[in-house]
Amino acid sequence: MVIWGALCAAVAVFFAVSLILDVGGPDPRVVEPMLGVSAVMAVACVAGSRLWPPRIKQLPDVTPEQMALNRHIIGCALCEGATLFALVSFIVTHSTYALAIASFCFCALLALYPTLERWNRLLGQVDLQR
Repeated sequence: MVIWGALCAAVAVFFAVSLILDVGGPDPRVVEPMLGVSAVMAVACVAGSRLWPPRIKQLPDVTPEQMALNRHIIGCALCEGATLFALVSFIVTHSTYALAIASFCFCALLALYPTLERWNRLLGQVDLQR
């Protein structure tokens, strides 16, 4: 939970900085490409953060708990990366679309809170309490 919290806190601080920061007017040549990349990256990374981690195979000489933590970090990092790129896009383009994309990705990161049910899925077990 500490890693998830640290990632969320870092993104939240960068979110605040991006709202305060004023780097001048946007370059019209980069607005559409950056928004497009942000949107595609958001969809791919959020989907990947849900689909990829549970499919990462157990490595030899690594405990199931270490693998679950690795899977969790990978899922969180995908959402964090997409959020940060969308925030950079917002800083450069001043587009509310970039802010909406960043908000979507940040909510996806928040939803990865490591509950017992999620942890069990990452461990590859149905229920640890039995």
